Amino acid sequence: GTNIQNVTKFGNNPLLPAPFLDFNALYLSNATISADGGTIVFEGTPQTTTGTGGTVGTGATVTSTGIPVAQIWLVHSDGSALRALTTGSDSSSQPSISGDGSLVAFVRSGPICTVRSDGSSLKVLTKFQMSTARDPVLSEDGSVIVFDIGPPNGGIGALYAINSDGTNPHAV
Repeated sequence: GTNIQNVTKFGNNPLLPAPFLDFNALYLSNATISADGGTIVFEGTPQTTTGTGGTVGTGATVTSTGIPVAQIWLVHSDGSALRALTTGSDSSSQPSISGDGSLVAFVRSGPICTVRSDGSSLKVLTKFQMSTARDPVLSEDGSVIVFDIGPPNGGIGALYAINSDGTNPHAV
């Protein structure tokens, strides 16, 4: 389409929201948008950009300090309300969002987790002993999460589903 717009504008913002004030850039990946088009979630790894040029890709040196792991971020599609939904030393990745944008499912250092889009009610839904959960997909109504599990090295696994409240985990 022709309606391409920059909704995050990290290159123009000297500071990121707390608790990431020591960083001036994010490495972004795995963005997804709610079915209603109003909310975008993505992985972002905070980074400090230094060196010639001052921006990644123009001779700068990128270093991570403080929180060098991916976290889940949310922004409205108009660029407002940018915030980190997760923080801490555990990596959070592979976000999926409900159709109305109210619930986010993701992987946090192995288990499937959910968090409300306002950052409340973080829940760990799975705890596999010898496997890692990957690639969660949240149903449009936010009631079910389908994901695959397998060995931590990424080998062959199985397809599973779980209710978003953590009940009824089962192979599909």
